[in-house]
Amino acid sequence: MDAKGIIGRFVRQLRESKGLTQDQVASKTGISYQFLSGLENGRENFSIDVLESLSQALGVPLEKLVAEAFTAMAGPSRRRWQSRNTSARKSRCRRG
Repeated sequence: MDAKGIIGRFVRQLRESKGLTQDQVASKTGISYQFLSGLENGRENFSIDVLESLSQALGVPLEKLVAEAFTAMAGPSRRRWQSRNTSARKSRCRRG
């Protein structure tokens, strides 16, 4: 999945978790609900200005919005892999 899809999916998750409609968020940000829908579905390109407006409308700092989008994308399977990899490194360090 590309960056706009990852961020768009996370914007939708945030919006829904706050109980907001696309109309509500779109009106707070000055974009149309159609554009927001396309953004959430990874079909629209967006600027940093739009991301800043979205982060303000959703009550999340821009840095956090972007960072958490990519962290959430990692999913449980990647986190399990990272955990196993870290455990293996720790056990090798203890042996040596």
